[in-house]
Amino acid sequence: MGNKTKLQMRADLAVDLKITIDTELSRPELDRCIDRAYSDLSRFLPDEKISEDSLQFAVADEEVTFPLDAVAGQVVATEALEGVVAGSLCTIDGQPDVPRPLRYLLSDANNSIQGMTVIVEGIDKDDQALQEVSCYTKGDDKLWMGKKYFKAVYSVEFDQITGNASPDQFEVGIGDYTDVWVYLANSPIKWQSDSGVGDDDVAIVRNTDYYIDYANGRVKAISGGLIAAGEVCEFTYTKSQIGIDLSDLPDLIRVQRVEYPIGQVPQVFVTGDAFGKYYVVTGAGESEEQQQMAEDEQYRIYYDAKHQVANLYSPGSEPSFLTDTVLLASGAYALYILALKQEHQAVTDLGLARTALGNATGTHSALGLALDDMELYLDNSGSPGAEDAIGRLAQITTDIAYLDNAIIAATEAMNAYLDAVGAASTGDIALSNAVKALYMTSPNYVNGGSEPDILTYLTTGDALLNTVPVGGEGQDVPRAYREYAQAVKDSLVAAFENDRAMYLQGATARTNAAMGYANEAAQRLSLLRAHIERGAAYIAVADTFGTEAGHILSQIMAYLQQASQCIGTASADMASADRFRDGANERRNEVYSIWRDRKQYIGDFTAGAMRQYP
Repeated sequence: MGNKTKLQMRADLAVDLKITIDTELSRPELDRCIDRAYSDLSRFLPDEKISEDSLQFAVADEEVTFPLDAVAGQVVATEALEGVVAGSLCTIDGQPDVPRPLRYLLSDANNSIQGMTVIVEGIDKDDQALQEVSCYTKGDDKLWMGKKYFKAVYSVEFDQITGNASPDQFEVGIGDYTDVWVYLANSPIKWQSDSGVGDDDVAIVRNTDYYIDYANGRVKAISGGLIAAGEVCEFTYTKSQIGIDLSDLPDLIRVQRVEYPIGQVPQVFVTGDAFGKYYVVTGAGESEEQQQMAEDEQYRIYYDAKHQVANLYSPGSEPSFLTDTVLLASGAYALYILALKQEHQAVTDLGLARTALGNATGTHSALGLALDDMELYLDNSGSPGAEDAIGRLAQITTDIAYLDNAIIAATEAMNAYLDAVGAASTGDIALSNAVKALYMTSPNYVNGGSEPDILTYLTTGDALLNTVPVGGEGQDVPRAYREYAQAVKDSLVAAFENDRAMYLQGATARTNAAMGYANEAAQRLSLLRAHIERGAAYIAVADTFGTEAGHILSQIMAYLQQASQCIGTASADMASADRFRDGANERRNEVYSIWRDRKQYIGDFTAGAMRQYP
């Protein structure tokens, strides 16, 4: 009653380890730690138990059902091999009738299959896991028998196969019943103590109708004998009288000693050896020779067994003063789990670092593309006239000397024309003004103040308008003056005006020519400006890619920083795992040293037998 239940042990572990249940460690994890601690305790200080029973050797009329005869495809019916690859599973179509070997059949008429490995998994007669691997190589017999006895088959898997194609087939069945050992209820059996009868009560004879394996307690029908497939026979025999069956001892680890017969004082302990679940008595006491044990005598077995693990509401089988050592070992295994969790977290963090580095690598390619595009617009080829900034600037360098000379020549030509137009005495405008002076100074035919100037004629004629004619001149006199004025203009002024218009037209032509040269100079300057502007446009585009490259570079740095942080976190995880594991090792080594040191238990005679704690 002083021991602790698993619920109490969980709570104590949470206190010892300073954890919260279901946060750092779950209930199943803590339970597993406790189970492992009990397993360790069983190895160091097993539970000591005593079993006593009466010896009964005679077995009468034990019924044994012999197996069915061969059945092809009993376990795996015809399985087509076309398309089968390593890892393919067969369909399980049935089970063996009794624990027995399996019969394998490969159908490959053209011998195309180079090799094949088949793995069969199931259980044996004791419901223990069983596996059989069969390998076929081209040239081997295509029909073969297995050696292991399967009570049930759970899977038939092709581990490897080469050269399979239609119409290749494979099947798993059961073989001849006369090749199958059938297990009796007991083993071993006393030599030549057996007899049997068939289901018709006719006696069956050893080595004629059946073979018997005394050591393992099994019989096998003989081909041609009286035992038919599926027949139920009865066997009478005597169990071996030199040993004891241990199969009913729960949680057996090892036999310490066997007392036989019981009731003698001093006690008699026989000597012997344990083979699997059978104890063979080799001698009576320390000096007597081996002898058979008697029917109905009592025997007592002192043996080591596994400790019963505490469950949720009941304590375990360990002595109460060892419960804290179980908790100490449980805490060690809990720290191992925490260490493993930190290692798994480190693997996760390193995976995140690899992802970040992979992203940086991918982004680095984008950076290369952005820089390539930037170079494309800055200096694709570097030759004059190339479609990039350097090419445009190089074109300016190439064109500028020619353009300078052309602009200077155009400017000089423009200046010469303008000089010809506006020179003080010889220019077109000056000559035009000189012609004007010829008909407006002396004599002044326009407004000189005396006839025949135009103004005087028009003034005189205007004065005669609306007046009474004198001397019969009539109304035509004012018209005559106008005509005189017109005549003066046409005959005297017009000639000068024509010369003057010619000079003005020359001035206009020279001015237009000068403007043409000015336009030429401007166009040549525009060409230089166009090169500069195009170069600037390429630089602007390159700047855009440069900005993009800057952003990508920042992203790469962020990925590298993230990777560095993840690697740092993984290193911290591994350091934590190492500390957890060191703590676990210290706890486990401590509890192992306690369990090894038997002096720890001297003086405590209530926890177990005195002999266990010398």
